[in-house]
Amino acid sequence: MDENPLRIILLEDDTSYGKLVKAKLMEVLPEGSVMEHVTILHELLERLLREKFDVILLDLMVPDSWGIDTFLSVHKDQPHTPIVVLSGINDEYLAISAVKQGAQDYLVKGKVDEILLMRSIRYSIERKKVEEELRLTNETLQRKLDERTAEVQELREMLRLEMAARKKL
Repeated sequence: MDENPLRIILLEDDTSYGKLVKAKLMEVLPEGSVMEHVTILHELLERLLREKFDVILLDLMVPDSWGIDTFLSVHKDQPHTPIVVLSGINDEYLAISAVKQGAQDYLVKGKVDEILLMRSIRYSIERKKVEEELRLTNETLQRKLDERTAEVQELREMLRLEMAARKKL
């Protein structure tokens, strides 16, 4: 199966772990893929303004942000980019909260290998594509509904005026 190269960025404050994830993932990523690593949220947000990535791998506990707020900051700026949380916090409530708010997956460090992480990345990208297609379809349908509603209101007003004119006759 021919795969397109991916552009991935990892927010991870532990540089040793970041290098390990990058090395392991590069073994299984399609040829030509790029993986970047940043250690603070501020740097990630700056990079995301300048560059497009296919997926964001996100640690929630970094020096300049903590917990679900880290995810929310990135998601607010990049709502159309899939985000996979890769956290040391094995908290089901936090995981469910992140997914409900838009994370594509929540993985716990030390419990995932490069094969599972790669599968999560692929699935996350595909799920995000489907979400975007649904969002665009919903926007199109809403626009058409609004147009039809305006037409019906216009016709109702014309009918009301016609009926008022007939009453006068």
